[in-house]
Amino acid sequence: MEAAIAGAQGRRVILFLHHPPILTGFGGMDWIGLKSRRQLAARLEGHDNVHQIVAGHIHRTIQGGFATGAGNRIPTAIFKSPCHQMPMALGFQDPSLSVDEPGAYGLLLLGPDGIVVHTEDFTLPPADRVCYDTQRG
Repeated sequence: MEAAIAGAQGRRVILFLHHPPILTGFGGMDWIGLKSRRQLAARLEGHDNVHQIVAGHIHRTIQGGFATGAGNRIPTAIFKSPCHQMPMALGFQDPSLSVDEPGAYGLLLLGPDGIVVHTEDFTLPPADRVCYDTQRG
């Protein structure tokens, strides 16, 4: 990762992770989240071309900043899932909570003045349930 970031030679870098590097307040999800936050912060320190981090895992739209040291913060966007979502249950220690809310996707606009992060919720039309006969294949 460090070689790839250094190899970007001054171009903006967006780091994509499954587990967000920030604590979100969702106790159960943070507990099963990224365990190497400090190591990641140390590895990113001094790489001023990392302009954005994008992550998932929490199944909620969350914005924050990842502190890499010396007062530096990298904007961090966490997107909802395209399927089930984490309920707004801050502090709960259960990582398996789920609620039937619309899915979402994220869109990043990369322009000369920076990065703009959008998120769009969507719902799918109800689908007919299909039962597959496992005996017939």
